[in-house]
Amino acid sequence: YMSPEQALGYDTDGRSDIYSMGVILFEMVAGILPTNPGTSTAILVCKQNDAGHFFSKTPRQASPLVNEPLEKIILKATAPRREDRYQDCRSFKNDLEPFRLRRI
Repeated sequence: YMSPEQALGYDTDGRSDIYSMGVILFEMVAGILPTNPGTSTAILVCKQNDAGHFFSKTPRQASPLVNEPLEKIILKATAPRREDRYQDCRSFKNDLEPFRLRRI
């Protein structure tokens, strides 16, 4: 779940971790990770050359259980350009807070 900048060998920061968590969140809520390439090498090449087309489906296309607000969070966390992602984990967490399961 390497970020595009990490695949390119650039310096990374917390936004790279946010990307990785966004991919995990995508997989958790959709039940699958719909990626275009099939092999590890193909995934790395895609992230280096065409990171915007890494996913073959949006979260909502992958699962009817994903609503629009949650999809926006996932897409922001996994934006190919780190400048377009959450800038810190607190902002990511705050946006996810409404989706937290609460004990009854």
